[in-house]
Amino acid sequence: MGKTALLNVLAASGSASGTTVLRVVGAEFEGEISFTGLNQALLPLLGHFDELDPAHRDALRVALGLGAGPAPDRLLVCNAALALLRHAAAREPLLLIVDDLPWIDRASAGVLSFVARRLVGSRAGLLVACRTGAESYFDRGGLPEYQLKPLDDQAADQLVAARFPDLDPLVKSRVLGAAQGNPLALLELPQGLSASQRSAKEPLPPVLPLGRRLHELFTSRIAGLPPATRALLLMAALEGAGDLRMVLQAAHGRGQLAAVMTDQPERRAWHLGEACVEPDEEVAGLLEDAARRILRRGDYSGAVARLTRAADLSPAPAQRSRRLAEAAYVGAQYIGDMSSTTQLLEGTRQASPQLSDTLPYASAAAFVMLNGDGQVDTAHRLLIGTIEGGTHGYRADDPALINALWSLALVLPVGRHGPGGVGRAHAPAGRSGPPRAGRARSGHRGAV
Repeated sequence: MGKTALLNVLAASGSASGTTVLRVVGAEFEGEISFTGLNQALLPLLGHFDELDPAHRDALRVALGLGAGPAPDRLLVCNAALALLRHAAAREPLLLIVDDLPWIDRASAGVLSFVARRLVGSRAGLLVACRTGAESYFDRGGLPEYQLKPLDDQAADQLVAARFPDLDPLVKSRVLGAAQGNPLALLELPQGLSASQRSAKEPLPPVLPLGRRLHELFTSRIAGLPPATRALLLMAALEGAGDLRMVLQAAHGRGQLAAVMTDQPERRAWHLGEACVEPDEEVAGLLEDAARRILRRGDYSGAVARLTRAADLSPAPAQRSRRLAEAAYVGAQYIGDMSSTTQLLEGTRQASPQLSDTLPYASAAAFVMLNGDGQVDTAHRLLIGTIEGGTHGYRADDPALINALWSLALVLPVGRHGPGGVGRAHAPAGRSGPPRAGRARSGHRGAV
């Protein structure tokens, strides 16, 4: 919860005011080696050792591995460490800061516990930090504590904006919601996203990647929980929206999460899609329907994600190709991510080469041409040829036809087709059926 950052600020402030600051950071691999933490703490004061009485000096040298001799008495080492800190603080204020306290070895933690209660009246102070609920060998009984709280909404927003100024507002909102004011999460979650995801040109995954530090943190805490608790946490993570009612229903014998989402068809389709391990046309169709619904609400990245997943689950190459082409069109038209669009078009060709002349494919390919090398004439020929050679029957309620006509309308102002070319372009639109002709000319953005 930002404890290390706070310790860094306190250390810098102390140094600026003339305080001697000693730092100790616990390390898991040193946790079984006696006095490694104390070695970190007192080694910077090695020049003061000779000012101690011989018994204390020799005890510290042996304990810290700086001299040979029989193992010193623990109480003698505790008093020697206390005497050294008080002696050094007599010249200038001293602050000993210990981070990651649970990883401090038992011997060092015992000495620090002893010292912490006996620095009163001196100019030396001890500040330790650990995660809430973490067990350690340090005895905190009777010592004052301060528990860090999550950042409020304004502070969290300021932190993300300062570190990631180019983060898309919608992506930032997703990060803020997932981090819940945890400073480490606020800084780690955006780093786990690709550049295209941070700019909202590529859809975000259902669960944001944690990154190494967050992954290690949560893994260490979850591993010690009972199996039933871990299973419930997994169900909550998969549910994703924090609906406790659904989590409990699914956990109490209702099986797949999708089974309790009957009143939320879009989420149900997504969960079914995530649960599938082999092609399933029924689930692919549900995902495609969900993509069309959320596209009408303006969630273009979500629509691409669902169409792409629907394509992955399509048993028939023709269906896979068509859905990839539609995803490519949405990505090109509404998101403007030509790189991902090109990849989706390549997937369309690989899935069913003979279907690469379909209307969605032609529409998406035309956008790539216009935004790439500016192959306007090629885009024009592709669209005209695909429209005139299609089997759509010029039905004005065909969304693929409407999108193709819209793409053609974008090509005309920048092309050099002459009066004949323009007239030829108007011909397909003129053949659209009269009941929905008005929509073909003005309702294109809700058509896919």
